[in-house]
Amino acid sequence: MKAFTKGSYRSPSSCSYCRSPDHQITNCPIVEDDWAEISHGRMPLHSNVPTWYKAGKHWGEWYQKAQRGAVKIADARERANNKRPTTTRARKCGFCGEHGHTRKDCQHMKSFIKQCEKANENWRRAAYSWLVDNGLYVGSAIKIKERAWGEDKPEQIGLITTINLDELNVMTAFNLGGYSGPVANYRQPIKVIANVAGSSVTVGIGGIVGPRTPIAKRAADVYTRHEYVSKMTTAAAPLDESWVTSYKAAWTWLAKKRSHEWLQDAGIVQHITDWASKTQ
Repeated sequence: MKAFTKGSYRSPSSCSYCRSPDHQITNCPIVEDDWAEISHGRMPLHSNVPTWYKAGKHWGEWYQKAQRGAVKIADARERANNKRPTTTRARKCGFCGEHGHTRKDCQHMKSFIKQCEKANENWRRAAYSWLVDNGLYVGSAIKIKERAWGEDKPEQIGLITTINLDELNVMTAFNLGGYSGPVANYRQPIKVIANVAGSSVTVGIGGIVGPRTPIAKRAADVYTRHEYVSKMTTAAAPLDESWVTSYKAAWTWLAKKRSHEWLQDAGIVQHITDWASKTQ
């Protein structure tokens, strides 16, 4: 899923003042001391801040950073002192909406995750078979045609170098939600790259997908200059069972990110149910 992949590559957080990865600015051990010096016109050149600050031309920014940091610490300290006593509220699950438990103990959520895993395994088996049948695997030779306005270009031979197999999942078959928007962010597009005459090109496969294929039109119908025409080889490696059963973390992430009601309204629950029930 695009949303899962994007969320998996966040850079680690760090202090916005001293850049230490061990704390946030509200816990920075040096910013208040630095500000005490700077506010009295003395630049603390001995401070353990990035060297970039210490160049004279950057003192103005250093002044502002230290001031903001000291204010944030003071505000955080005041909030902590004025914190109201917590009141006990009836627990409500963010996934199923029922009272008396949270996502951590939600059996509905656990069942949904298991169903997602089953649906993904069924999809990956079907998808691999379909890809191989069409000669879409790394090392395969395919015929490609370049789109050209008002010109009939000859077919070319391309050697597939990359397919984003590790990202592909049952949501690659999801065809609802348009090409953009919140729901579309949970679809996973397929990307096929081939070497054509020494250059790497993205190959569109929108022309061979449809309602009955495991690749949804909206996951493959992306404009590219080069379009798949036909396969030339059929010597793919056997299906790797470890690939079929992998990609499990995404479903726990999805269930924590969205409620069952949202997933149902988006059509994702029905999509998962359909693929989980398929027999191979």
